[in-house]
Amino acid sequence: MRLDNSAFTKYRFCPLAYFERYEADAMPLVQLGNDTRGILAATPNDALALDEQAPGPKGIVPTAPAPDRDFGSRFHQLVANARRGHAGLPLVVYPDWPDEDIELECRAIWAQYQAHYATDPTTPPIARIISVERTEHIAVPGTGHELTVRIDAVVGFDDGTIGPLDTKTEKHGSRSNTRESWAGRTQASLYLWACRQLYPQAAVSRMVVDVVTRGSAKFPASFRRMDDIAQSPEQQDDAIRNVVQVADEITAYRLGGWWPSNRNSCVEWTGRPCEYYPLHVLGRTDANLRLYRPAEDYLSDT
Repeated sequence: MRLDNSAFTKYRFCPLAYFERYEADAMPLVQLGNDTRGILAATPNDALALDEQAPGPKGIVPTAPAPDRDFGSRFHQLVANARRGHAGLPLVVYPDWPDEDIELECRAIWAQYQAHYATDPTTPPIARIISVERTEHIAVPGTGHELTVRIDAVVGFDDGTIGPLDTKTEKHGSRSNTRESWAGRTQASLYLWACRQLYPQAAVSRMVVDVVTRGSAKFPASFRRMDDIAQSPEQQDDAIRNVVQVADEITAYRLGGWWPSNRNSCVEWTGRPCEYYPLHVLGRTDANLRLYRPAEDYLSDT
């Protein structure tokens, strides 16, 4: 089977939440009455599915808007097209974002981002852009599984080495993108491992994490890059072994038709409920199912 870092992380958070996001049959959502607000096109979400699995939309996500996620999605579009332009790659035609406030904020911060890195002498020495947002399925040797990655960009450095570059957007005050958090993060391990497999003739040295912090009424937007996220081949291989273990478990639960749950994750220590709290705690009713829509195939082969 195919597994990516997001699905791996969701499974480790709670296998039942993973099931809802990546495996659940979303067709009932389309068939629930005539009210289809939030329903996306019914296309198969098979990026993480077995080839033999019956077609149909898989996985559900909440219908409620997510402004932080919308900002990140739109900003990534602007960044990706700029990188495509630098690399001489065809641009993607993205429509304006449907939320005008998000569109205006992203364009304003994008202009600040460009100005910042045009004048900042501490910008990491990126000599060239090798690829931009390509979906790759990499066979894990000795298993029947594949690691799927969609790296924001693979870049070459002035010292002749290469590595993945990932852009992260965050709110002011966030502590999720520190060096300490990224030092052992699975995403870094898997992206570095993937680059070793995809470019076996090159030396993979480190990962660059490009952090964009949104502004607020009190604080302006800010930009920083961590150019020293590195992990040993042994650490990367250990991360792959963890992915294989999860893939084996998912395969077994698919065959058995039962998914375990981590009920301690239904409400986080911050008091925020899991996005699937209405289904798993309050009940899988038609009314609660209307809170969700079919998930998008975010790892299409483009």
